[in-house]
Formats: sequence, structure tokens, C-alpha cells
Amino acid sequence: MPHVHALFHFGNDKFSCVFIQCGYFVAGFYVRNGYVFPDILPRAVAPPAPPTASRSAEARAAPDRAAQLARARALADHGELEPARTLCQALLAGDRLDPETHLLLAAICQEQGETAAAMEALRRALYVAPDSAPAHFLMGSLLFQHGERRRGRRAMETVVGLLASVDRDEVLAGSDGLTAGRLLETAQGYLESR
Repeated sequence: MPHVHALFHFGNDKFSCVFIQCGYFVAGFYVRNGYVFPDILPRAVAPPAPPTASRSAEARAAPDRAAQLARARALADHGELEPARTLCQALLAGDRLDPETHLLLAAICQEQGETAAAMEALRRALYVAPDSAPAHFLMGSLLFQHGERRRGRRAMETVVGLLASVDRDEVLAGSDGLTAGRLLETAQGYLESR
């Protein structure tokens, strides 16, 4: 807790004060001529500033973004790829640095057969989150599909390296519930078969 110690002189008297800030109150004591006196000064410290409009909007936007991303994922899971893609693009217009949305957009583009768009979304996801094992995995699988064996293998090796020290039961961000252990096994399978 923040505290302040002060020594005051008034005439022949000496006052020693210690104040401790606790919420809206400052509690303390003072010593006068060897006697200790408690002292509580309500509202001696200004209350914390109320949240600004922008902070309030950000606080509301975070759950809304998460809900919108979940909606986009649900649409994609039900085969409604174009509305899911449109929603992802709208989310990215508001926050270009969201790796999970880039990753979902890449998966949607891959499912639609638009490899170039999928690769671009993955490059952006990896720029924002270079340690994203799901993004490296999807990049590797796309590279293998298009005959770029060496680059695909390197991407899968990166996945194995990233997940080697991760708890196997940990659910990976942006993977729609996939665990580290399952993705690690799949990446190792790619490496063994190719």
C-alpha cells in the first residue's frame, strides 16, 4: 500500500504522521509529545477516475468481438462459408491484429478453394502471432497440398517444436477446441508420411 511519512513542526510541538492510502480513505496516525493519535481522513485521496467512454466501449467490444467470432465459426461449421467469411472480414476491419480471426478466415478460404487468400490470411496470422501452432500447421498442410514439400515440412517441424513443451491437454487458441497433443500427433504424422 502506498504510504507517506511526514514530520511537521508547529511552534515547540513536533508532529510525525504516517498516512496509508486505502481506497477512498487515507488512514494514519500522528505522534504529538510522545502520544499516538489515530487519524482517518475520508476522501483525502481523489477516487479513481470513472471509466472513459472509450474504455467502456472497449470493454463492451471485447465480449462482442468474441461472440461475433464464435458466430463466424458456427456459420463456417454449418457450411455457410460466405457469411462466415464476410463476418471475419468485418471483424478484421475493426482489429487487423486478431490472429484467431485471420486463422478462421484462412480455414474458410481454404475450404472455398481459394489458396492464395488462405495463404495471405495465414501470413497475417503468423505476423501477429508467430508462435501460433495452428497457423503453422494450416500453412504446412496447404504447402504440402500444393507440392511445396520442403516448406511444408519446415512448417510442420515448427509445429512440433512449438508444442514439444506444451501440456498435451491444453486447448490451443484459435483451434476450435483442438488440444496440443492432438495437433502434435497430426503434425508428426505429416512428417512421417512425407
